[in-house]
Amino acid sequence: MGEALLQAESMLDNRQAELCVVGGVDSFLETPTLEWLDGTGRLKTPERPTGLMPGEGAAFVALGRPSRAREPQQPPLALLGPLSWGEEEADESPAPGEVLARTLRDVLERNPERDEEACVLIHDLNGQDGRALDWGHALLRSSQAFPRIGQLPRWLPALSFGDVGCATGFFQLCIAVRAFARGYAAGPQLLLACSSDEGARAALVVTAPGSPGFHDSGDLARPGSRSVVPRE
Repeated sequence: MGEALLQAESMLDNRQAELCVVGGVDSFLETPTLEWLDGTGRLKTPERPTGLMPGEGAAFVALGRPSRAREPQQPPLALLGPLSWGEEEADESPAPGEVLARTLRDVLERNPERDEEACVLIHDLNGQDGRALDWGHALLRSSQAFPRIGQLPRWLPALSFGDVGCATGFFQLCIAVRAFARGYAAGPQLLLACSSDEGARAALVVTAPGSPGFHDSGDLARPGSRSVVPRE
């Protein structure tokens, strides 16, 4: 998710595009994939309680520059705030949670409301031991600077959809946007955290339209932010 959003942001900032549609499609339900997951010890089974539940899905969002927020015929449904993306290098062995903690601290430090406004953490914990270990260490590292991060309610999409692979981050983003639109977000900001088995880590703050953080000096969006319209 992180790399795709950064690429879209660059295209929008450089005016290479007026609108970017980004998303992901994946499935873990094909027989060869299930056999591979089982053979590598990643699949949840009656004999293996710590594993992922396979799923499949697709999620896409349309991103536009802040100026599109002024268009009454298509108002934005959310604003993407600070985004941080990092990746574990193949020739390095970082401590568990180090890269994820760095991305979380980065977005919270650059968030104008800090972490006081974030009300829910949407995370990609999927039942695997490695993902839980990484998150536990990241939580400890991040809580020193942002004590509230350990107290935030957590939404885990994998409980409802299973693990949807590379579509996970975009599922999280669509869930955040729909939570604002349908009124159950319980606050003006949501914090997203997403990891991949290949080493990528991403964190993102999503702000609801109409909230104090959505405005900056009379503008409808902070410089460098992107308005979002989800495509279901």
